[in-house]
Formats: sequence, C-alpha cells, structure tokens
Amino acid sequence: MGDFLISKNSWNKEAYEGLMKNKGEAIGTNMKRQKFENFREINFAGIAENDKEVTTSLEMKDDETLLLRNYYFWNGGKRVAVIQEYFSKEVKKVLNVE
Repeated sequence: MGDFLISKNSWNKEAYEGLMKNKGEAIGTNMKRQKFENFREINFAGIAENDKEVTTSLEMKDDETLLLRNYYFWNGGKRVAVIQEYFSKEVKKVLNVE
C-alpha cells in the first residue's frame, strides 16, 4: 500500500526563514512552538488534474481521479504559504468516495 497523502507547499521566503528557528525540527513543530498560523483558508476542495509525480508517489494509475485540498496559511494579515494536499485512492475508500 502506498501513502495516503502527498503534500506540496510554497512559502514566502521571508516568512519561512523567520519561522524556521530550529532547522533540526519539522516545519509543523516550529509552527506550533511559535503559534505561527493565525488563519487557514481552504480555497479549493474537490477533484484535481492528474499529476504524474503525485500519481506515481501514491501508487495510482495515471487515469485515476485525485482528490485535492488547496489552502493558504495566513500570519500577521499576510498570506505566507500555499499548501496542496493530494489524497490517494486508499483515502477515497475510507471516505467511501468513488
């Protein structure tokens, strides 16, 4: 069985460098420690265009449907990151979505 989720993200360089106080820890740990995320805005949830890198990583066929959630992290009134989460067919089975 492959992974359930692949995440891609893009960060504002200044915000990222300010956030990563301890580069030996995961980004999520740094965010929690600094109470960094003030607001998360989901701007898309649904069916995604197939992405060869994602379908390969999730052990899916190229013609299988991907579920996608796309959202922004906001901090201090500024959008600092865009996150894209692609969900595998295994997640679709758990959610009873086909």
